[in-house]
Amino acid sequence: EMAYLSRGLIDVFIDLRDKIRVQDMAAGYLLIKEAGGLIVDADSQPLDLDFGTMTRLSFVGASNQVTLDQIMSEINKY
Repeated sequence: EMAYLSRGLIDVFIDLRDKIRVQDMAAGYLLIKEAGGLIVDADSQPLDLDFGTMTRLSFVGASNQVTLDQIMSEINKY
């Protein structure tokens, strides 16, 4: 899914389960960042992959700031 986002095939990818490990998303993270996409944590803070290998993450990836703002607005309602 993160590769689809980086290619522009989807506009957003959300995983808020706190189950993704850094090593499981590192390649997708790089693809999205290199393509100009945005990745933030559940609190709308830029995602930093400087965590230990046992850290579990939640994140939202979006193709652009407008889409990210709309998605985070909906998420923050709950």
